Amino acid sequence: MVWILVKSLLIIFTTIQVRGLPPGPGVCEKTQRVQQGMINTTVIVKHCCNNYYQIDERCVECPIGHISKGGNCTKCVDERYGSKCAGKCRCNSTERCDNVKGCIPVNAGDEITTYKTVMVLNAGGQTAGNGNSNVVIYVICVAAGSVLIVICGIFVKNREAVCRRKPTTIAMENATRKRKEPELSFEKKTKKKKESMYADINEKYMINFDGE
Repeated sequence: MVWILVKSLLIIFTTIQVRGLPPGPGVCEKTQRVQQGMINTTVIVKHCCNNYYQIDERCVECPIGHISKGGNCTKCVDERYGSKCAGKCRCNSTERCDNVKGCIPVNAGDEITTYKTVMVLNAGGQTAGNGNSNVVIYVICVAAGSVLIVICGIFVKNREAVCRRKPTTIAMENATRKRKEPELSFEKKTKKKKESMYADINEKYMINFDGE
């Protein structure tokens, strides 16, 4: 019975949603399995999609000439340029490939773009910041709920065992009482016989005494 209750609780909390990022443009979801002690859960990890990076609690598209795969935005490489690095440079000998504009004169300066980046996923696939703390909180709640269910199950089981023992105890007491009743009845009869004998003896003695 206890195992059934625990198993039911684990099924209820099988899927845990990580609310690190609210729904919005550029937000994707990723499902993965996480082992927390004896509990194996399915975690929904919210992260920024490809070509987006995280600022506070939202995902922003990478600047032109940059690309990302769910993490930090990086400059286009391999002669690529433009939005999402979709363009391919075909420059002559006096030109070079700029990650933003494409082919530009060799002596032209690079356009400096400043933006804030936040690493969304670490090596283990967990979300940074709020994600990890949410996972820990949910796992603690699941563990506490499991312990509470086990304690309640043990209490109910012990209560049922006590209730089952009560009829047996009552039956034993009744049987003992029935065994004692004949003994008490026999003792009472013996006592009455003795009292009757003593009464007869006293009566005879008094008759003899009066006759004298």
